[in-house]
Amino acid sequence: MALGDEIDKILVEFGESTVNDVRTNLDAAVSYGGQASRLSAKINYIPPRNVNGAIVLQVSMPEYGYILDQGRGAGNVSKEGIASIEKWIVRRGLKPKMSEARTKMSKDRKTAKPIKTQNREKAVKQFAFAIARKIQKKGHSQPYKDQKLGFWSKVINDGRLDELTKRISEVLKTEVIIEINDGISS
Repeated sequence: MALGDEIDKILVEFGESTVNDVRTNLDAAVSYGGQASRLSAKINYIPPRNVNGAIVLQVSMPEYGYILDQGRGAGNVSKEGIASIEKWIVRRGLKPKMSEARTKMSKDRKTAKPIKTQNREKAVKQFAFAIARKIQKKGHSQPYKDQKLGFWSKVINDGRLDELTKRISEVLKTEVIIEINDGISS
């Protein structure tokens, strides 16, 4: 077996096991009634390839996965972010409270007054804005604090990188440097 093929085999095993373990950790921590999460389906790896003389293996997931794993610092929330929060509110079926006067008016009537769609949309926008303001002021701490989610960090920091370095060093019979790039621009 050629040296490159042996290294590729080690890296493919590493990529597959890492992706499987991250997915397992995520699915165990976040339950969707027996279904795998959409995030879990998007965690993958790109097989090893040669880039400018270096062998690169990329294990990736969408950016929101890193935020779910680590939390987010305080800072501005973009308009796209607020729109995303609005979609999340609707998708989760959260019902923002309507103003008290509006609720009282509908309860005092003999027949229930249908709530106008426009008012529901306005309430969702206001609720999303309130969530965005909270994120802007305080950030977004790691969710599921009691469970210590860290589905990504637990896998990456469990010693598998040292094991990978050791296995590749044995094949090459030289020192190996592994560089981790989180792919998120700061």
